[in-house]
Amino acid sequence: MLDLVVSHMKAESRARPKVVLIEDNADNREVLEIVLQSTYETVVFDSAIEALLRIPQENPAIVLTDLILPDLDGWQFITNLQVKGVRAPVVAVSALVFQGMRQKVIAAGFDEFVTKPIDIDILLSTIHRLLKRESSA
Repeated sequence: MLDLVVSHMKAESRARPKVVLIEDNADNREVLEIVLQSTYETVVFDSAIEALLRIPQENPAIVLTDLILPDLDGWQFITNLQVKGVRAPVVAVSALVFQGMRQKVIAAGFDEFVTKPIDIDILLSTIHRLLKRESSA
């Protein structure tokens, strides 16, 4: 019976796309994790360096990262992620907003930019759109 339960849990886990979230603010991390876990298998990091070390093994469908992190900024993170050959879409999430910010983020290699405070509907629709794009590619 236990084998059946474990098998079902593994199958259910595979059926849900995996989202990696990198967020150093504990409150933001907790809220986003709760929201994401309802639909996605969610792996959370509070460190960009730790995430870079583990993302290749996690094989996420999508990555969400804050742009301002204590160990690496978003620009360093996306460069390192590209060097590692990770092909999952990456969404930059930040309260750092100024004229031309979205264009700068996209030019750096991110797939999308979501501003803080986060509108959950916008975040979820962005994730859905990027996952749909990846599945049809």
